Amino acid sequence: MKRVFTFILAALLVGAGCRRQPSPPPGPRPRVVSFSPALTDIVFDMGLGGHVVGVTNYCVLPPGQTRPALGDRINVSLEAILSVEPDVLLIQQDPGSLAALREVNPKIRIVSFQIETLQDIISAVDGIGQALGKQQQAEQFKQRFLGRLESVRRRQGGGSRPRVLFVLGYGTPVVARDRNFIHDLIELAGGANAGAEIRGLQRWQQVPLESILAAAPDVLICQVEPAQEAAARKFWLDMQDLPAARSGRVFIVTDRRWSIPSTRVAELAEKMWEMLHAASKGAGGGDG
Repeated sequence: MKRVFTFILAALLVGAGCRRQPSPPPGPRPRVVSFSPALTDIVFDMGLGGHVVGVTNYCVLPPGQTRPALGDRINVSLEAILSVEPDVLLIQQDPGSLAALREVNPKIRIVSFQIETLQDIISAVDGIGQALGKQQQAEQFKQRFLGRLESVRRRQGGGSRPRVLFVLGYGTPVVARDRNFIHDLIELAGGANAGAEIRGLQRWQQVPLESILAAAPDVLICQVEPAQEAAARKFWLDMQDLPAARSGRVFIVTDRRWSIPSTRVAELAEKMWEMLHAASKGAGGGDG
């Protein structure tokens, strides 16, 4: 019965699409829908953006690029996806949520990725290259990406590693614990992730302020929306029980890429190193 219902639902969506389906945007084969902001960043970074014919409502494209927004992982619009006639759908969600799409067009290849850690990002480059038949281009890009990361690793000096805490928001912050790309970036840049010591089951854990104080970070990096930058800086600097606040080593960042695990982390790794290096001299700030 579930299969019959799925088929009927898909048929109704296709019928609706046939009545008002726009002409699909041009693009070389394979035509790709990237249903994840992280995957969209990676595909464009790899120089394969010409294959992308659709993205999510939350994807931010490089300057000068536009693509149809086709929904998101919570609000999946089969009609919108089918309207751009994709060959490949890149996702970061349970493929089962797209069972109706498989029923309508089983020729669409759905490739699912789990991207949490730095190694996951590297593996995604390989997977995208295979999915698009661009293995050589993917390998060349991967080597350049790894080279940028290695250049940051080599900049590490001797001495102690500062304790670093990365949080989303303030008041009721979410901490980057372990098993995520921020943890990897902190270690790559020569720091020790104080968030890994905070108890919890999630890679990103909402914690009380008491846990932040107990973590005693030497450096605190806080991501907020641009309109919250001044308030966040004041909030953390006012917490004089924090070593990072007493030394002024609080950095407020507003770039959305700090919470998206994509190949843009090569640039973020360089910024992370600069923050830790500046922090050693007691200079606070942010990336704007």
